[in-house]
Amino acid sequence: MAPRPKPIPIPRKQSNASKDAITIKAEQDSKAMPPPPVPPTPTGILEPEINALSSCLQNAAVKTAQIIRFHHDARRLNIQKHAADPPKLIQASLSRELEKYDQLCDAIETHLAWLL
Repeated sequence: MAPRPKPIPIPRKQSNASKDAITIKAEQDSKAMPPPPVPPTPTGILEPEINALSSCLQNAAVKTAQIIRFHHDARRLNIQKHAADPPKLIQASLSRELEKYDQLCDAIETHLAWLL
């Protein structure tokens, strides 16, 4: 006689009554008291000033590169006598960035003198 094949096990359904009670309780608990808000990360001493100084320096470097590029293109095209100066808009923008940088340096110096 051949061995009998094993029957395929059928998984039993679990009761929903206990899970529903647990999930309802968890939902009620979560609505009762929300978690505390995430505290903001503490900023270091002079961190906002340093970030502003960094962005100002980057902008000044870009404007300086644009002026150098203008002079390079003028020399390459041999139009130095026709376009001797870079556009006034770029010059004014670089001037503003350097003024901002100077003001930020003064603010940092004042803050450090006050701390010491």
